Amino acid sequence: VPDEISVVSWIRSPETETFEEKQGENISVPLGAQAAFIPIPKYEGERIIGDVDVEITVDPPGAATVGYNIETVSEDGVTANSSPASIYFVESGTVSIGATDIINNVTTWQQFTVGE
Repeated sequence: VPDEISVVSWIRSPETETFEEKQGENISVPLGAQAAFIPIPKYEGERIIGDVDVEITVDPPGAATVGYNIETVSEDGVTANSSPASIYFVESGTVSIGATDIINNVTTWQQFTVGE
């Protein structure tokens, strides 16, 4: 059972097509950037085998929006999925993104500074 969730953050600036891995307690990103997250379960500081289902929380609410991965578009509608998790930063300032392992109730936070 994990006692910690580590998050790998992949960031794509609005003007680029590629994602770059970013690390640190506070990651600087431009307004409109997209971030994708890989949650890594850990126990006593060590990586453990397995995957976790996480729920993403944005603080302050409204500063970022969760992206949906569009799978198909047809005359009947759109099929989309929110996994893997990604968000778009839509307000400048300090934004914290929480990733909660919904089964084990373990949360980790990553802080971002969103520029203009």
